Order: sequence, then structure tokens, then C-alpha cells
Amino acid sequence: MSLENSFFSKETVDSLIKFCCSHYDQVVVMLPDGPAYHTYRAFGFDEIKSRAKAHRHGNNLRNKVAASLGGLSAAARKRVLCPRWATDVDVCLEYQAQLTRIRALHSCEGSAFSEQVHAASAQVVGRESNPRHIDTALGAECLLQELAFLDALDAILNSGALKGYEPPESFVSVFVYHKPWPVFDFFRMNCASDSSTDGSSCGSCKLSMEVVTAEMLRHHSLSTVPTAAAE
Repeated sequence: MSLENSFFSKETVDSLIKFCCSHYDQVVVMLPDGPAYHTYRAFGFDEIKSRAKAHRHGNNLRNKVAASLGGLSAAARKRVLCPRWATDVDVCLEYQAQLTRIRALHSCEGSAFSEQVHAASAQVVGRESNPRHIDTALGAECLLQELAFLDALDAILNSGALKGYEPPESFVSVFVYHKPWPVFDFFRMNCASDSSTDGSSCGSCKLSMEVVTAEMLRHHSLSTVPTAAAE
């Protein structure tokens, strides 16, 4: 989920979590308040204000998730994880290793991956209606951290940092978002840690994506998701 994105209203967050609970055995909610700091810096906010904005809007989104979880059964709630970036993600050594690797890939100026990241970052920072000095490098850092999170998700889940979570022996990660994300598709096919080095063989890649639009959420039956009232 994205901070300060009007798509993620309380009602949409509630529908999205219930949709995921009815389609997947385990749901991990990505709230990128850590990476968002770099986006605010890219918009020209100073360090203190950027951290404050990322913290405030991250908590706002986390509260929406918590409210949604309150409407699920106890069994369904146990299948939803909401890691905290500072204490669950940043401390994971595999995440840091993948972030270093992805930064190196991005540093190859003119590469296809670098161009994809630049285009995706430009879409985000370009939304500012009254732009200040835009630092595109900082905008890219947010995206690189999000990709590193997705690539290292299995390691994060297996790190033991998430209390009460018992990881399965194997699983396939499916990234659910409300619209296509071309840079992620390029990354998972060509740059993910379990894809081939030349991108020619992506059959072994454990990362995939499902686009879940607002229209799909409106038409989705939630009757398969146990609610608290049904307990």
C-alpha cells in the first residue's frame, strides 16, 4: 500500500485485505513508511519534516489496516502480517544484501533496469502539483527499497523477527497492487535474486504479481472470509 494515495481509503483497505485473505494462505501488508522518507526528501522537505510525514502517514495507513483486521475472525487475523520497516525489515541482513545488490544494478547508468527505475520514479515525483527542487535520485531510492523488500520477503519472514509467525517450508510470493507496475515486472523477470542473470529463463522466479482493481473489489464476494461477528 502507498502512503498518501487516495486509492487506499478505509473502505478499500478493508476490501483489499478481505480479498487477499480469501485468495491466499498468508497475507503480508507492505507499508513502506521507511522508503517513503526518501520520496518526501525528493520533494524538497528537510530531513526532520520528511521523517515526520513518513511516520504520520504510515501510522494513518497502519490504523486503517488495524481497523480492517478488527473485523476478521481470530483465525483470519493470524494469517495477516504487517511488518514494521524499522524493526522487521531494515534489520534483516538478507534485505540489506539485496538492497545493496539492487542499488548496484541501478547504478549502471543507461541500463534497462536503471531506465525503468527512472521512469517509475518520475511518475511518482511528477505528481507534485507545486514542485520544489526535485531530487530524482532520492525518489529512486524509495523504489529500490520496495523492490528489495519484495525480493527478500522470504528471508524477512524466516528471520524470526515477526513474533508468532511460523513460515512454511516453501511458498510463492504474489505482489498484489491496484494497477500494473512495469518496473516490478521488469525486475522480477530480469533482476530478482532467483531469476537468471540474463533474464532468458524466468520460470524459476518466485515473484509474481496480481492486479486487483477497485472494480474487482466491488464485485468480489466476501462471504468466504470469516468475520469477527461470525465467531
